[in-house]
Amino acid sequence: MTDQPQNSRYKELLDELQLQSWQLELVISGFAIFGLFSTLDPLFQWFTEFQVKELWKLRYLGFAIYFSCILTIVNLILHVLLRGLWIGAVGVRSVSGEIEFDKLNFSPLITSYLKKKIVSFDIFIERLETYSSIMFGLTFLVVFITLGAFINFVLFLFFMGLVSDFNLSEGISVFLIFLVLGIFFVLYLLILIDFITRGTLKKSGGRFYLKFYRFTSILTLSVIYRPLLYNFWDNPFGKKLIRWLLPIYLVGIVIFSSSYSSTHHFSGIYKSSEQFSARRNYWDMIAHKGDHISYAAIPSKTITDPFLEVSIDYEGYLEEMIFEYDPTLVPKNSRTGWKPFIYTWFKWEWGEPINEEKEINFLKTINTVFTTSIDSMVYSEPFSVSQEINNSSYLKKFIDISELKNGKHILVIQRRTTKADSTQLEHYETIPFWYFKD
Repeated sequence: MTDQPQNSRYKELLDELQLQSWQLELVISGFAIFGLFSTLDPLFQWFTEFQVKELWKLRYLGFAIYFSCILTIVNLILHVLLRGLWIGAVGVRSVSGEIEFDKLNFSPLITSYLKKKIVSFDIFIERLETYSSIMFGLTFLVVFITLGAFINFVLFLFFMGLVSDFNLSEGISVFLIFLVLGIFFVLYLLILIDFITRGTLKKSGGRFYLKFYRFTSILTLSVIYRPLLYNFWDNPFGKKLIRWLLPIYLVGIVIFSSSYSSTHHFSGIYKSSEQFSARRNYWDMIAHKGDHISYAAIPSKTITDPFLEVSIDYEGYLEEMIFEYDPTLVPKNSRTGWKPFIYTWFKWEWGEPINEEKEINFLKTINTVFTTSIDSMVYSEPFSVSQEINNSSYLKKFIDISELKNGKHILVIQRRTTKADSTQLEHYETIPFWYFKD
């Protein structure tokens, strides 16, 4: 197929589809809303997993996809409401025809104003048709614009991290960081100005700007949605909507992301202490899928069993603490990173070969680093490694608490920071709980 339609039949088909497109729009909107609602939980869980594993760049990308789904749902619901109003208006027109303003017996001034403002019922229906179609097209335009913005933000973080990984001198690192920051700032400022002003730079751009335009088209994903955007710009209502698009969504994000605090105290405390118990330190307080425990957790605030199960989340930051304690444990070939499923399928080795003796020694070091106490009494039971249903790994310890008195107790986990001084301890987690024997 060439760039231009070659026969009138193709144009007739497009015109026919245009007239009947509202049916397709409603079908697609219905399926899309249902499907997107179903994917919100898995996407949030995916986003949380990146957060827990401290994959910050992928976390922002995961948030972009999650946020784009929410925007799409909101836009499609608005589209369905507008289409429903349009269908209702068409139905009313088939029954009662046009609006007869003179029969309403309004005052001459009000009647004159309504005739000037509404004009006719057919024009009202035509406006609803225009608004509905533009809202449907705008939905997918916003998705790609949002994804493009977050991809560029992640790209910026990648370059900033790349500068830090070079381990250069402080002066050179600062210079390179400001250089990267300046390049990205100028680049995105030009893109934003051109978008808000509806292509002002394109009106006077030459060969140099053409190269810049082609490069940024790939960078911002506009190569995908560019024809749709330009079609909005040459439509009066679409032009007005694009102009207010950024302020509308910024205000919407601020409103819907805001929360009301009804108290002066305690609402901003998120870490457990002797006086405060945070919900993420208790397994039974994990609210929904995608939620995760803090650095450590116990089953509940109230314990009735004669033992206490202590869980420490085993992630990359914990391994870094162990490497800080004993640098000789750092593996020569890393096993971290993305592993293709084919490696798991065929049980191929990834990075440094697994050595059971080294794994056991590493666990012994973990038990040396971490100390666990309840009400200042140290419990020497060792941690073991447990893989849970969600394929996450945890350090598990079961403590006999049958001799404890009924009432409040404080679990404290500390870690040794250096092998040279075994007495130097740093706070890791504090979890209060209440023990009552059955």
